[in-house]
Amino acid sequence: SYWIASFLSGLKERVQAAARFIVYIPGLASGMIISLLWQWILLRHGLVNQLLSLVNIAAIPWLSEPWTARISISAVIVTSSIGGLVILFSASMHSIPKELKDAARIDGANERQYKRFVVLPMMVPTILLVILLEIVGIMQIFETIFVLTGDGGPEGATATPVYEIFLTAFRFGKPGLAAAKGIILTVVIATILLIKRRVERWAE
Repeated sequence: SYWIASFLSGLKERVQAAARFIVYIPGLASGMIISLLWQWILLRHGLVNQLLSLVNIAAIPWLSEPWTARISISAVIVTSSIGGLVILFSASMHSIPKELKDAARIDGANERQYKRFVVLPMMVPTILLVILLEIVGIMQIFETIFVLTGDGGPEGATATPVYEIFLTAFRFGKPGLAAAKGIILTVVIATILLIKRRVERWAE
């Protein structure tokens, strides 16, 4: 997302606005809709395997093997979140004073050097915030796992903490254990949010 935002920052304003809108479109859809679309793409007789069959490549069990299932879930997460992250990074880049770019030009820095030695260090607080927010978001993913794998499989490879709590309570019939797991998850998320707040203060 950072590199996409960095690339867009070098385009004209109207082109930037149009590109950001296009990138953000998947984020406008609900997680359930995106998950159903990816399910149609990744099924054994889905779009991807049909395209592979045209070049005589055997069908890949995208949702039936642990490593391919993880890749599939990751693809869904990236699709649904990349637009918001690009907008966030773009806004952060635009907040960098233009005087710094002018000073870098005077010192003889080219565009690549400016982005590497000026923009990237100033983006560190935003990058840390994004990492923390993504960690919290991934821990709470539910509908994507429910639609694509049903039980967090195969072999529990795609189960998130929230989905694990759901399975414990409603599939295995252990509400007490699920409540304990929920408390632990709450503490973990609260700790991450506390770190996020400290990062925000550091960035101010």
